[in-house]
Amino acid sequence: MSRRALLGSFTLLALGALFVLFATLNDFGTKAAGYRVGIHFASASGLNPGAPVEESGVMVGSVDSVKLLPDYTAEVVVAVKPTVEIPADARFMIVQPLTGDPHLSIEPRHEHLPGTSTSDSPPLAHRVLPLAEQPHGANSVGLAEFVNHGEEQIIRVNHLLDDLQSRTPRLLDSLEATLVNANALTINANHAIGHLDTDADMLLTRLSANLVAASANLAETTAQLDSSMHAGKPHIDTALARLDATSQELAATVSSLHQIAADPDLHTHIIAAARSLADTTKTLASLIGDFRQVTGNPTTQAQLRDTVANLDAASIQTRSILGGGGGGSGTAAGGGTAAGGGATMATPHHAVSPLAGIDIRLSGRSAPATDAHGMPFRSPLLSTGRGPISDVTLTLLPYGRTNLLLGANDIGGITTVTAAAATHRGNLRYGGGIVKSRLGLLGDLSGGRFGLTTRLYDPERGAVDIEGNYFASDHITLFAGEDEANRITRRTIFGLDYAL
Repeated sequence: MSRRALLGSFTLLALGALFVLFATLNDFGTKAAGYRVGIHFASASGLNPGAPVEESGVMVGSVDSVKLLPDYTAEVVVAVKPTVEIPADARFMIVQPLTGDPHLSIEPRHEHLPGTSTSDSPPLAHRVLPLAEQPHGANSVGLAEFVNHGEEQIIRVNHLLDDLQSRTPRLLDSLEATLVNANALTINANHAIGHLDTDADMLLTRLSANLVAASANLAETTAQLDSSMHAGKPHIDTALARLDATSQELAATVSSLHQIAADPDLHTHIIAAARSLADTTKTLASLIGDFRQVTGNPTTQAQLRDTVANLDAASIQTRSILGGGGGGSGTAAGGGTAAGGGATMATPHHAVSPLAGIDIRLSGRSAPATDAHGMPFRSPLLSTGRGPISDVTLTLLPYGRTNLLLGANDIGGITTVTAAAATHRGNLRYGGGIVKSRLGLLGDLSGGRFGLTTRLYDPERGAVDIEGNYFASDHITLFAGEDEANRITRRTIFGLDYAL
């Protein structure tokens, strides 16, 4: 072969080797046979086309292009080998080494043992996705940024040291003053403890002397009591014997009185006499009333009016006797405490006029219960105050079978009204109407000097009031109970009622 042919062949081989080297360096095989993906970076500083792409430290492709976007961010297109899959949740980071050019690193978010699946997430699509769907990349901290950040921290430390140096003298002065004060305080405490020790010794000495004197006085007093008991024992025995005899006589007297009270004939005679007296009184009242209508003399009318009033009072007392002895006149014993919580009905101890009676009630309530934050539970019908609470009730036809109750409750507070009708059945009276400005029912049971009152009202909330009554006199009733007893807003109430 001629020299010219050898030179041509050598030139062609050199050009071919140079092309292969260029293709290898620019990863033309991957760019031609692989697939491309797009990654959105805030900044792609230092990253150039052709830069290597590594996944878990293994070369898997190269950077195909770097494009500046209108918002001054960068889109990096990467050519990846066709046999490599990139997890969709992988992290993309531009690594800037201390020496050499930056490269792109792909790090899966989960590490796996050899032989297991590469990732739990689906692989990234083998195409350049729209910008809004592309994965976001991050930039690692470069040496220059690290140095700049270190300089800022050094400057801050210098300022801190300067401030500390300026404050150190004052801190030392304050510490020295504190030590001086603590030393003085210790000295004063030692002196105080010494004085206290001396005073305690003196107090113990005086206490010991007083105890000796008290012991002697106690022994003397015990001796005197012993001698007095010996001297007075006969008198005490005599008094006990007389007291025993007196108790036996009292027991005999009570037994005799019990026999007289249990005699059925005596009981029947008393009831019959009371009924006769009631009928006679009623007849006389009727006759005098007719006679008063006949006469026209004002003086005579006034005298007859007084007589009728006296007979009316006698009739009321007769009915009270019949009620206490088991009889009945057919007229309900009326009266009642104020509507203040609602009318307390059927009170045989209240003396009221035949047509109307007025009850004034003064009471107080306990403090309302509170929740976990200390806030009181509020009721739409009960004020949060603890008293005094004023109520007024007007009872129409108190001695009739049916009574009408008109009242105002908690005057000046959360004022409510009561307008109800009630019916008598022996010692029981019940009714209904407006109770505490709500639709409700009333019930009352009395016997002797004690009674029980209940009120059921407010259909929406279902509130129940319960009160016990003690009829202290003909005009005064003491009561205690609970308002809204079935609800968390319940309040204890107590007070007195005065019947005019």
